[in-house]
Amino acid sequence: MKFKIIETEHIHQGMVKYIKKDFSFDTEPIIHEIDYDLAYNKLTLTVVDKQIIEIWGYSGGDTKREKLTQNIPKHIRGILMVEGEFEYGFCYSINKISVQVYENEKTGWFCIGDPEFEGEGVEFINNCIAFINNEGLLMSLWIKPIYV
Repeated sequence: MKFKIIETEHIHQGMVKYIKKDFSFDTEPIIHEIDYDLAYNKLTLTVVDKQIIEIWGYSGGDTKREKLTQNIPKHIRGILMVEGEFEYGFCYSINKISVQVYENEKTGWFCIGDPEFEGEGVEFINNCIAFINNEGLLMSLWIKPIYV
């Protein structure tokens, strides 16, 4: 599955929250009209008009999280677009294998994927940054949620 980044100051204004007792993420406001979903580990990325606009789902609290010590790589603000055509109402897997979840308890940041990857990055929802490689593959997802 391939992605592309479009630079703009007008990003989706949702806020990602983390429900600690459930080890899960959710985005407010909730979007009810979706085209399809993408699965990244146990997270779901909601797509509308080929744009990722929402993150929700389980963070993998039952697995050992690695300590996150890296700083967020350089990134821009913009839109994270999905390339290709997908059928309405379905959920598609982004990766065939699970990727590691990292957490920095001091700063509140999570990284799902490779925290050392420094490719093209975009903040597409407030405090939610995706990094893709030259082929458009998702390499990591950085999230700083509001804890509830």
